[in-house]
Amino acid sequence: MSTNMFCWQDREDCRCYDEDREISLAEVHYGWLAPGENNLTLLADVPMGARVLDVGCGMGENVAALHSMSFDTYGIDISPHMLDRAQTKLKQSHAMPSTEVPERLLEADVLDVQRAFRGRFNLVLSVYSLEFMPDIDAFRQAVANIADVLEDDGQFVLCVSHPTGHPHYPNIINNETTDLAASDAPLLLYSIRDLVQAICDAEMVPDRVVEQQTMNPSQISYQESLEYPYHFKEGRNPFKCQFDYISNKYPHTLIVKSRKATPHS
Repeated sequence: MSTNMFCWQDREDCRCYDEDREISLAEVHYGWLAPGENNLTLLADVPMGARVLDVGCGMGENVAALHSMSFDTYGIDISPHMLDRAQTKLKQSHAMPSTEVPERLLEADVLDVQRAFRGRFNLVLSVYSLEFMPDIDAFRQAVANIADVLEDDGQFVLCVSHPTGHPHYPNIINNETTDLAASDAPLLLYSIRDLVQAICDAEMVPDRVVEQQTMNPSQISYQESLEYPYHFKEGRNPFKCQFDYISNKYPHTLIVKSRKATPHS
């Protein structure tokens, strides 16, 4: 289920988003009703104490989960309302010392990521945030900026909506995107080549691709949803049975894990 119907600059939209969802603070999630880090182990080779940045950190759940893995964790988001909720959640859950929370969460655009925090990172995570870029050039610049703040051999984990599950997918050709702002899905839909090309142009090397798929989401009970770190609250499954056909036919999440190339001496 995409989250693109929400305006992140609107306080009420952010409240409604929070009201219907339960998101783990103990396990890194990779999107709605999808297996998380305990299942995928995408971060298994990131050393303890690594400096980590969550781009588009939203309400801070992945910041908390990453911190619980003994990473030195920070987050940025463009929405002051989501960051307010993130600060509240992190403080109330005691996920990290309350005095550290304000300095670890900043309101910033990924295009200004170099100015958000000093120093470089061993890992940058972006879960369903870069598909809200205004155009493909901005997306490429965002990926390049992320590469710039990575240490050599640092890792970038990018999670986006899988293009094959969208009705516009047949119209997407290599190295082009379809701007859906005029339709019912105001986000930028990338072709798989868009993603890989942007990563390679930023001198990063993709080394793992994961396609996530959830079968019959309308039939998932609340108890069954608890196996996923990002799920709906009890009695609030938003899916209709008509959606099951699409969800069963196509993956809904595309994850690309990349590594910044180490310069040759």
